[in-house]
Amino acid sequence: MKRLDRPGSFIFLDTELGICRKVYRGPFAEERAFDERTALEVCRRVGLLAPRALRSGHGKAPWLEMTLERGLAWEGHVAEAPREYVTAVGDYLRCLHGLFRPDSPGFGWLPSRQDIFSGASEFLIFLVRDQIASLPAAIGSGMTRLISAACHDSPLVPLHRDVKPEHALGTDLADTFSERKLMRLNSLEGMCLLDWEYASRGPAFYDWAMLTWRACCDLPLGAHCSVSDSAVAEDALVSAVIEVSGLPQQQLAVGIARAALVWAQHRGSAEFAAAVRCCTAALDGASPQAILEISGLGARPCS
Repeated sequence: MKRLDRPGSFIFLDTELGICRKVYRGPFAEERAFDERTALEVCRRVGLLAPRALRSGHGKAPWLEMTLERGLAWEGHVAEAPREYVTAVGDYLRCLHGLFRPDSPGFGWLPSRQDIFSGASEFLIFLVRDQIASLPAAIGSGMTRLISAACHDSPLVPLHRDVKPEHALGTDLADTFSERKLMRLNSLEGMCLLDWEYASRGPAFYDWAMLTWRACCDLPLGAHCSVSDSAVAEDALVSAVIEVSGLPQQQLAVGIARAALVWAQHRGSAEFAAAVRCCTAALDGASPQAILEISGLGARPCS
């Protein structure tokens, strides 16, 4: 039995039986457990590869037991090439975002008492409200305007809301448990996303921006390389995301700047300072590539 400690949960992996028990902790633990199980059940009903929920428990420490099929192992696998990763995960996201059209934004895929938001922009701003409040006034109000504009006429879709390489699994090489096993993700049929506790309803660019931010952070784009090599890799990453997603460049740029605020939520003052720079660049009309370069993610390893 292996135990992994995460900010919002404890995860126990039974490598012999291939079962994961996730014990939720922190704010809204019960709601997150319910939202994850709901998302998993919907995905499996429509044929989108996801873990299968086995059993669950409620109370002060709600838990959910899950298993994987098709030879999948539980721990994250990193795609060899950023474009390959974007293509595989992007195809999955496009299918996910087309599952249904929610009537309102909010947490989880089902309407609940948490639905207090009048629109998508209010929901996205609420998620980073403390960070926006900590920004210099002009930058905070400017980011509020940019997020509102990015959400305008953007349809609501089911979101994963935590898209990153360690949550992306593929079936063709994932036959053993490992910490960071390099592999190829070749098709939607062999793709699986894990960790659905933050499943929500909102605009699609949220997931695409988080995919871009975390890929820049976690994939070997340019870490330990020169600044120019890192910039070339970031440009290739963004080009792939725009090509696969079909998003307007400026909408993705706003989403990436907002992702910088999400990133700063659980980290120190240096990351918040980087987020301020990213938001300032977005207000100046910078491209997604320029915002990633300003963030400095591609030039250092992240965890």
